[in-house]
Amino acid sequence: MCLVGVQTLTVFNWLPASLHFLIGATEFIIRGGYRILQNQSLLDFSEVVRNWKNEIYVAKGYLELFSLFYYIVITLMGRFSILIIFIYGHYLKFRYKLNQYSKYAIDTTRSELKLKVAAIPVLGKLLDKLIHGLFYIITF
Repeated sequence: MCLVGVQTLTVFNWLPASLHFLIGATEFIIRGGYRILQNQSLLDFSEVVRNWKNEIYVAKGYLELFSLFYYIVITLMGRFSILIIFIYGHYLKFRYKLNQYSKYAIDTTRSELKLKVAAIPVLGKLLDKLIHGLFYIITF
């Protein structure tokens, strides 16, 4: 998670890191074998998280992508520097190239947005070019 220069940290900013920590903590609970952590309800929760691990990673990819849109809106409101958008966009580019879950989230979002924008009669072509440009910056 890239939090450089973010002045106001919210739960939304920390959610991707928290999800990543949740998966690691549940693996530690299952594999650790520490007696204090061998509570049955804790083990059951850890098994549920282990079974949903791939879906949680995909959700983390979506959250990281939508964080960029959040930062764009907050920057347009004058709360953040535009430098944060460039730094976070660069971070997303690396995530896209190196992480299959982030790649899936970005590609799925791009295709869904293009389908939704194509249905808009007047501004459809302009919004399509805007979406194409934004995702091109993230994925080139």
